[in-house]
Amino acid sequence: KTISKGSNGLTNDSNDYGKSSEECLSFFCVILSLRVHVLCVYLLSDERKAQFRNGWQKSLLYPDWRKEFFQAVTITLDPDTAHPSLVLSEGNRHVTWGEKSQDLPENPQRFYSFPCVLGLQVITSGRCYWEVEVGDSQAWDLGICRSHVMRKGGISIKPEGGFWAIRSYNDEYWALTSPETQLIPKEHPARVCIS
Repeated sequence: KTISKGSNGLTNDSNDYGKSSEECLSFFCVILSLRVHVLCVYLLSDERKAQFRNGWQKSLLYPDWRKEFFQAVTITLDPDTAHPSLVLSEGNRHVTWGEKSQDLPENPQRFYSFPCVLGLQVITSGRCYWEVEVGDSQAWDLGICRSHVMRKGGISIKPEGGFWAIRSYNDEYWALTSPETQLIPKEHPARVCIS
């Protein structure tokens, strides 16, 4: 997996928190006082997959190159999965941390013990690329997860719990692996790309 901030080079190339594209994955993000704009894109064909692999180094040098090989998909956040402290915008495209917990209907899909929200779209194959606007927020987690992760009780935001995520907190950045891996960006990212 690669975590990057455009040409500034916040990267961590590791297969530790990646899984087969055949597994069912769903976008999730955990947000603390943050407004998020999400763009999900995916490869269209095997030919483009080969072009992507062969041109990965080029994409690091020229971030806009990726746009030629991906198709944009609008991600809509699923209100039925949103933790009661997360407030979704009209249209369910942005999420912020609420001042107090909302009184929401009981739902088996809802996260209760950890502030998460999933996207409505489930991705079952192909390679994906997300751009998430994190702005100047100092506290956020974001990543991907399997579609049937635990929603209540002791959730493990780690690969063994079905999550592949990164965290920003107090000017530190971590890949939520086992054990956690510290990431050292050159500067605070305003946009985080996950592919």
